[in-house]
Amino acid sequence: MEIIIGREKATAEGQPAGRLELTVNGKKSYFGAYSSVDRHVSGLHCTLTVNNDGTMVLKNLKMENYTYVNGNPVHSKVVTMNDTVVLGGGGYVLPWDAIRPLLPKQADVRHLKKVFEDYEQGMETIQKQQQRQVAFRTVIGVFSTLAIALGIVLGTQGGFSGSKSAITLPLYGIVIIANVYFAIKAFKDDRTERIRELKRRFQNDCVCPGTNGQPCGQYFGGYGFYNNIPTVCPKCKATLLK
Repeated sequence: MEIIIGREKATAEGQPAGRLELTVNGKKSYFGAYSSVDRHVSGLHCTLTVNNDGTMVLKNLKMENYTYVNGNPVHSKVVTMNDTVVLGGGGYVLPWDAIRPLLPKQADVRHLKKVFEDYEQGMETIQKQQQRQVAFRTVIGVFSTLAIALGIVLGTQGGFSGSKSAITLPLYGIVIIANVYFAIKAFKDDRTERIRELKRRFQNDCVCPGTNGQPCGQYFGGYGFYNNIPTVCPKCKATLLK
C-alpha cells in the first residue's frame, strides 16, 4: 500500500487550498484547515509505503523536497508512528492522526511465539524439579521402610548388640537427616510463587498489541499454542501477522 503525501493545490483561481493531501489508489483525502500546510511542502512531496509485514518506508519524490525524520534529512527511511516527520523547510510536522485511518489494520504478533515458548519452558522446568523431588522422596521412603524393618528384625533377634547398633543407628541417622532436609526444602519451596509469577507474566504479555498505535489487549493464551492463534483478532479485527 502506498500513500502519496503533499500539499493541496487550488484547482481554480481564488479557490481555497493548502490542506494536507493524501492519495491512496487515486482516491484523495484531506486533513487540516485550508492553508495549514505551508508552501515549502510540494504537491507531490513524498510517499509512505506500508509493506506486508507492517513496516513503513518514507521516501522523497523530488530531490528539491526536504523531508526530516527526528531532525535528520532523509531521502528514504523506515519510520514508525513514534518518529517525528517534518515536511519541507517550513517546519510542517506530518500528523500521524491523518495517516492512521488510511493504514491497513494489521497487528504483528510474531513475538508471541517466544512468549509461548518461554512459558512452556518455565512450566516444564518447574515440573521436572517437582518430579525429581518426588523421586528422591520415594527413594528415601523406601530406604526408611527398610531401615525400620531391619531394626524390627534385629530387635526380635535378641535386642540391639553393639554390632547390630552399628548397623541400625547409621540407618536411622540417615533417615532423620533426609527427613529434616525435606522439611527445610518444603519450607523454602517457592514453586507456587514461581508458577504464579510465570502465569502473571504470560497473561500480561500474550495479548494483541493493537494496530496503528491503538492498543487492543485481546488475550491469546486461551488458544493453548502459538499456531492456534487466529489470523484475525476477535477484538480489534486486525489481521494478525504471524
